Amino acid sequence: MRFEDMCFLPIDRSAILPEMLSTAERTWINQYHRQVYDKLSVNLDEEHRIWLKAETEGVNQPPGKPDDIQSKQWILQNYKGESYANGNQESNQPSRLRNIL
Repeated sequence: MRFEDMCFLPIDRSAILPEMLSTAERTWINQYHRQVYDKLSVNLDEEHRIWLKAETEGVNQPPGKPDDIQSKQWILQNYKGESYANGNQESNQPSRLRNIL
């Protein structure tokens, strides 16, 4: 069973941290954006089609980010300044990452 998209709007890429996405998540966003463009662009004039194309550009893997195999370690190394859960300063894992590791 699978849900079907009912609304097609570009996802605000300024709210996305590409370095925090897995390859599967990045692929899903890029496929969704292609679908948004394909469905909406046919009904738009040239000016708005150009705008939509820019808004649905793909989310790329940031330079220096490893593939998923090393992603968790990369996140830990690059987000050391995060606060720690429950004030436990002995833990070396940022609190918001603790549950995904």
